[in-house]
Amino acid sequence: MADPLRTLTAIAIGATLVCGVGLSGGGADAADNGPIPDALMVDGQRLDADDGLTITTESFEMASGGGRVGTTYYTDPPTDGVISPQWVEGSSFAYAEEVVQLGYVGHGKAGANVSGGQRIVQVCFWWSRGGVRLTSNFCSDASFANGSWVAGREVTGSMNDTLDPVAPPTIFNISTARVDPNL
Repeated sequence: MADPLRTLTAIAIGATLVCGVGLSGGGADAADNGPIPDALMVDGQRLDADDGLTITTESFEMASGGGRVGTTYYTDPPTDGVISPQWVEGSSFAYAEEVVQLGYVGHGKAGANVSGGQRIVQVCFWWSRGGVRLTSNFCSDASFANGSWVAGREVTGSMNDTLDPVAPPTIFNISTARVDPNL
């Protein structure tokens, strides 16, 4: 009689190979997402070092058994009694959750808010495993219209999980583009 654990493992590996579950995208190492660009297009505007452009990348291991990972960049409110036309209500965020142990769903939004002294104008996220990028970027861009910044739309992305019980952990990666808040 066959060992049930060995049979289950063989089925899981076979399903992964046949169905391609968890095998999308490819090629780039998530830890080294390539060179950080000198300039970035956000809502049709070219932003670069003259605009105070900085790009920050963070990585979070997906929680086994569910749970939310990611971060929210809350708005830094103006000091009491100070009028601040650069202040925008809202927040930027990127987070992901496991769905029924079959995949992941992520959400992101560039709120055009000021956090840590810089305005967040783009939020992107993607997944990787074992140093291999599994998805393309899912990005939200803030926009600039009529003399003020406006929050971007919330974006949602998903990815199938692997059925391989010994696969490296899945990593949720976040990239935020920030500029001078007086821009």
